Amino acid sequence: MGKHIRGYISEFLELKCAGDVLNIVSPVSKLEKEISESMAIIHHLKHILVASRVDYGLLDLCAGNALTSIIAAYLLPVTSVVAVDKERRSREYERVKKFSYLERDVRDLPSLPKETIIISSHPCKTASVIVDIWNSSEFPALIMIPCCQGKLTAPAKEWLTKKMIRYDVWTYSLAEKIKNANVKIFTDTSILSPCNNVIVARRDK
Repeated sequence: MGKHIRGYISEFLELKCAGDVLNIVSPVSKLEKEISESMAIIHHLKHILVASRVDYGLLDLCAGNALTSIIAAYLLPVTSVVAVDKERRSREYERVKKFSYLERDVRDLPSLPKETIIISSHPCKTASVIVDIWNSSEFPALIMIPCCQGKLTAPAKEWLTKKMIRYDVWTYSLAEKIKNANVKIFTDTSILSPCNNVIVARRDK
């Protein structure tokens, strides 16, 4: 385990809330991998929250066990946290303040304040849907770690896959779909997965 990777895991374990978080979300498959992904998102989210005087809520799409959003609920100054996933999870989510878990398709979202930040870690092929949801909203920011590649239809993108890693092309394709925003892509080698690109989009002011 490299220095930077150890940093993500160690940073999480040093949090006062680490024990509570693990007790709530367990069991977790590939725990170290998921912690590294969650902490990568937390770092970008923290940067947005610290730099703003606005009180933001959080929407975690394709949340899985909700590790990322529960860390955020404990650690960051967010007004509320909503996690959404279509699969049922049996966890003690009621122990987390200002947190709710909705078992539904991400296309069936509740009405939320426009001061809501979307996050998503490894949403599989739903990544494109999440971009569409964000584009059609007034939400100020999106932080996503894409994973499984969707269909690439443009000839240029098909050609690029012969020159580049397909995952990078897929990440670029998603970022390109994001409208009216400042979009950046970060490759975070501290994430314990080959799918380690982070897309951060913020509305132009």
